[in-house]
Amino acid sequence: MTSDVHNAQTVEAFWKRVDRRGEDECWPWTGRKWQQHGVYYFNKNSNAMAHRMSWEIHYGPIPKNKVIRRACGLLTCCNPRHLVVGSYVPPPHRPCPRGHKHDPEYAAWKAMRRRCYRPSCADFQNYGGRGITVAAEWLNSYDTFLAYVGRRPSPKHSIDRIDNDRGYEPGNVRWATAKEQARNRRRSVKVSAFGETLSLGEWAERFGVSSDTIRQRLERGWDPSRAVVNGAQAVAT
Repeated sequence: MTSDVHNAQTVEAFWKRVDRRGEDECWPWTGRKWQQHGVYYFNKNSNAMAHRMSWEIHYGPIPKNKVIRRACGLLTCCNPRHLVVGSYVPPPHRPCPRGHKHDPEYAAWKAMRRRCYRPSCADFQNYGGRGITVAAEWLNSYDTFLAYVGRRPSPKHSIDRIDNDRGYEPGNVRWATAKEQARNRRRSVKVSAFGETLSLGEWAERFGVSSDTIRQRLERGWDPSRAVVNGAQAVAT
């Protein structure tokens, strides 16, 4: 049985990355992985966990507030016969540490856990739904989390993952403003001009040009040295 959740072209590309063996054997994912889990990339900005895609291809949409588990225990297995629907098991409830209930850092810690482990959360599909997790030492200890990240520098700052394909873990989180987070999302797009290679956001800030304008100019075939500067300078060059 094949569902219509994904189009034929996507399904064909997906199965090319699966080592389909015997009916009852594990079918290992051979494509890109994240923390030992298979990940299928639709494009540079969109991806899905491979075992979840296998379920959707065979059985249709995943039931609301449910997760897909691999009965065989192999994290890269995509054999639909090995996939089962499971219920979400939330992390153990931890009472609010004394005096922290109204701290913005405590609110950030709770929101981080909710995005990663509560399927009913509106943002779950972009976090827990694609394999983003919280480091074990932070999951059940607000104090340990706070000791690492420190206090929020200002009301404009929120928790940001430096590498958006990794979880909330030591070395991959920081307090960042909305502008810094937007730049971080664009950091994979690099432009070389005037002997330097910078992100779109960095060029935009330097010359007062929106990153969208720079991107559109490059798509139209502009030379990078003209694309990154403002209108008057672009004409002059």
